[in-house]
Amino acid sequence: MLVAIVREPGAALPRCDLVHRAREPIDVALAVRQHRAYCARLVELGVRAIALAPESELADAAFVEDVLVVLDEAAVVARPASEARRAEVERVTDAVRPYRRVLHIDAPGTLEGGDVLPVGDVVYLGLSTRTNLEGYRQLERLLLPYGYRIEPVEVARCLHLKTGCSFLGRGTVLVNPNWVALPATGRLERIEVHPDEPYAANALRVGETVLMADSCPRTVQGVRERGFAVVTVEVAELMKAEAGPSCLSVLFAAEEQG
Repeated sequence: MLVAIVREPGAALPRCDLVHRAREPIDVALAVRQHRAYCARLVELGVRAIALAPESELADAAFVEDVLVVLDEAAVVARPASEARRAEVERVTDAVRPYRRVLHIDAPGTLEGGDVLPVGDVVYLGLSTRTNLEGYRQLERLLLPYGYRIEPVEVARCLHLKTGCSFLGRGTVLVNPNWVALPATGRLERIEVHPDEPYAANALRVGETVLMADSCPRTVQGVRERGFAVVTVEVAELMKAEAGPSCLSVLFAAEEQG
């Protein structure tokens, strides 16, 4: 069974923290409708959604991916770079406790889940304005007992690693090469986003299906041509907050609960 922790956007969403995108007006009611449609898509794909209550005063709380990293063996509670975002952590952590052993990133480390891209036993970790070297060192220590190897990736032109790169399965990544330079190890096949759709690389693998924003049709077509099943969803209002499909859930496999 696949489980997704999600949280509906709250009234503070227009005050979201932006780094690389210019601020635009955000229609909260529309963002909520798009988020609900996103959750419905997950359910259609066989996912059980755990919906947390909205946080009216926490502008970025809908982007639950940033505060929790879930692997098969454990969950790592992130430590966001923004002090304001650390208030998001407790409820998301409580939601994952029934399913995983919980580990923590501690001060002075910072780490956000949007910078963490697991591919088999390798975890690519974006070193960005949100994830620092101490966060990298702590994650390496936490995951070493489980056999993971951490590969650092410099991130300078987008918010998080997964803003510019997503794992699609079958040894393939979707990447914006202008934003992210993954190590040239030969391990991964690459599909590049269409140049006119720079944010298209933020996608979410759900089982054998890839969930992508409907605002990137040329990239969607390219992914389909490589043999992947793609389902699209409208998230344009949420993308104004420098987000995308992967940001809106923490997705993991879990045992059925009686």
